[in-house]
Amino acid sequence: MDSVDNQRKLLLEATRKLRQLSLTEGYATDYELLRSVPGVGMITAMSLATEMEDIKRFSCSDKLAGYIGLVPTSHSSGEKDKKGEMTFRGQMQLRSKIIECFRSDEGADAFTQLHSIVDTAKKNGMSRYEALLAVTKR
Repeated sequence: MDSVDNQRKLLLEATRKLRQLSLTEGYATDYELLRSVPGVGMITAMSLATEMEDIKRFSCSDKLAGYIGLVPTSHSSGEKDKKGEMTFRGQMQLRSKIIECFRSDEGADAFTQLHSIVDTAKKNGMSRYEALLAVTKR
């Protein structure tokens, strides 16, 4: 039982530290906007906020999806282009968090919307904050 109690204490302390980090100036706004997306919880919101840093580094939503690893493998030769299973490249932990968040119908709709808005945001020169705000307004 001591081992279980010790693990609970460690988990509680890690959760407290994550909440404190989410309230800091560098993450508070993005954290709140990400949490407003259906299916996104504290851990996923902070994972996205810390991993993405600045959305402007991705020229389009396809680049962001590639970075995370949410794209299929592709086998091309001549006229044939075959798409396969999800690629093994990318941020595996972030990818699995996102997949879990968007398993519900509501979450799947939100992910499709996020993908579209990020693409539009980049074309219009919007900042990460503006893109996330656009997601929450829809």
